[in-house]
Amino acid sequence: MFDLRAWDARLHRIESAFVPSGLRGDTAATRTAGVVAGFSLVPIAFVPALAVMEWFAFPRDIAWRVVALVLGSVPMCAMVPFVLRHTGSTRVAGNLMLAYAFMLFGVVTYYAGGAVSPPSFWNVLIPMSAVALVGRRWAWFWAAVVVVEAVLVVWLERNGLHFENQILPEWRPTYWFVSISTLSTLIMLAALVHERSKDVALHTLKSANAELARIRDEAELASNAKSDFLAVLTHEVRTPMTAILGFADVLHDEWRERGFAARELEALVKIQRNGRELIETINDLLDLSKIEAGKLELERIAFSPGELVASLLEPLRPRALARGLELTLEFGSPLPGVVQSDPARLRQVATHLVENALAFTERGGVHVSLGIAGDARGPQLELRVRDTGIGIAAERLASLFHPGTRQLEPLQTRGLGLGLAMCKRLTELLGGTISVTSALGHGTEFRVLVPIAAGPGAAGSAAPSPGQRLPARVLVVDDGPDNLRLIAHLLGRAGAEVVTAISAQAALERVEETERSERRFDVVLMDMQMPGMDGYAATTELRRRGFTRPILALTANAVPGTRESCLAAGCDDFATKPVDREELIERIRRLCPDILSRGE
Repeated sequence: MFDLRAWDARLHRIESAFVPSGLRGDTAATRTAGVVAGFSLVPIAFVPALAVMEWFAFPRDIAWRVVALVLGSVPMCAMVPFVLRHTGSTRVAGNLMLAYAFMLFGVVTYYAGGAVSPPSFWNVLIPMSAVALVGRRWAWFWAAVVVVEAVLVVWLERNGLHFENQILPEWRPTYWFVSISTLSTLIMLAALVHERSKDVALHTLKSANAELARIRDEAELASNAKSDFLAVLTHEVRTPMTAILGFADVLHDEWRERGFAARELEALVKIQRNGRELIETINDLLDLSKIEAGKLELERIAFSPGELVASLLEPLRPRALARGLELTLEFGSPLPGVVQSDPARLRQVATHLVENALAFTERGGVHVSLGIAGDARGPQLELRVRDTGIGIAAERLASLFHPGTRQLEPLQTRGLGLGLAMCKRLTELLGGTISVTSALGHGTEFRVLVPIAAGPGAAGSAAPSPGQRLPARVLVVDDGPDNLRLIAHLLGRAGAEVVTAISAQAALERVEETERSERRFDVVLMDMQMPGMDGYAATTELRRRGFTRPILALTANAVPGTRESCLAAGCDDFATKPVDREELIERIRRLCPDILSRGE
């Protein structure tokens, strides 16, 4: 019993076997190659029957010529798939088969009686097949060739060339019937081959789409896992580091006032320095995550570039002196007093570069220069950091700004290698460029160019000093007793009257009590991660009850989107743990400008 599906599957396997491996990745090429390979095998099934009919239909002196041409199509058609595999070109293989078919039909037409003979109608197969085999442009070419041949035959007949019908009279009806039947069958089989090749293409496309969907899902899972990991990391590390660094600062101040030995003070300094390095590493991870997510926010405010660079070098000078290194700063001329850009991100880039230079310099020093460079894009702030350190091998320069790349081998240094990658990302976000020149044993120079605009006025208020007062009444809400005590201590030393709450519910009660008196809170410091009612719900509830004074969000979770969530809940500003004493005081002063007149 004839099984159409079984033959369909066999044809599919034959097509797939002859499709070149180099074309299998492209669905369009796969489809075309399948058509060429499959269609070339279709005529072979009809050639023996046609050869037998030609042998009996023509006189013997002509029959052997026609039969030889017909049988010659067997090796020709069988050779087409191998030509396809060898050349990888469907046009070469397809046009080879079409050219032989055109020649065969032309010769048979000559012996069968000219333009009105049955073989002349076979030519309609050539442009039809060309559409699927070699494309529409070549189909138009073959259609034109067929038309030209037909016109030429008619012209020759009218000009005296007689195309005698050599088919024996008793075979002519049979010849017409077989010709028309064969032509119809070939058209149907060609359509089947075309459909099967289309299925190959669709199958390839579906497989590719499924693979892309799998890769996309894996990427989304990895991205979500990374975000979850960063959220847990920042919260679990920042929360204890707030107490560690904060109380280390408190102890350092108290021990220095009591005259403790330098060795004991140095131990505290090491705790502070290593703790801050850990926080900086976490900050780098978060910033990279924000940049990748497109959520890193940039500012454009007025500041003094000279003061910015000078202030960041001051805390690094003791480290340089302790290692016997010079740390110098040079200003180019003319350097504007005020420019507009993002000072926080510029400070971050400059600090990374200077700290990196100090880390890899054993003798000599680090020289920092700041000036203005101009090009077609306008004025740009030019920062150069040059050291006399070990230098960088030429083969490492190309990958130096990739995350995880270090100047030395992993065993010779520490850290995740995020600093230079962060410098490049931040500089590019600011619209600038960063470059490096170096030679082993002769030091390294980094050059940063960042576009700037002229500042409209003063650079803004100076950074707050530890001696500034904070005559405010502050409610501090935190579920961590250590952090609660630390923040209360820091604000208390600045002159603030501090009330604490260990939970969100307690904070609501404190605010409700003071709202009925004249001793209302000037600002609320709200920890956003608390068990039970968290800071987001507490802030929303305070706003619902009509509390209109500032709420400053404190959180150890600094992943992308946290700031927006805090502001959406009703907070006025956002600060991450561990808290910096001077920065915290300055934020409160900005939120409560009316307190500056109290006792100042």
